[in-house]
Amino acid sequence: MCPDVVSSWIKSKKKNSAPDIDVEQFASSFMAWWIALQPGWRLADDGSFKYETPTGEDWRVLHKGGSAGLYIVVVALSWWIRALTPESPSFCAWTAVHDVQWVIDQISKTLLRIGKKRPLEDSTKSSKAKRYVLSLMAT
Repeated sequence: MCPDVVSSWIKSKKKNSAPDIDVEQFASSFMAWWIALQPGWRLADDGSFKYETPTGEDWRVLHKGGSAGLYIVVVALSWWIRALTPESPSFCAWTAVHDVQWVIDQISKTLLRIGKKRPLEDSTKSSKAKRYVLSLMAT
């Protein structure tokens, strides 16, 4: 579901440069991709995003690393922002930035909550707890 330019970039050997994009075309393909990545509960009937996380949501759908995860979403979003000009409509791009930031914040809160299962004041267990959180973040 990711935009063709994103797929091509992932497969390319030139990862140190951003591809040229058509802002209008990229905007619609990026948003379609971002919507497809969301858990079902995030989308309201009118197509807008919901900003209240249900109890117990663990964000597994979006908590992925590498080329299948949020890293690529953030990279692609940076291309969109860099390609904007004063003449480009930017409301949709900044709305996407806000939403991606909100999702990352929610995932971070979930990871912190999972990591707090063991008391931090117990010095014999705190290093294990830290490794547990870091391990979760790496997956």
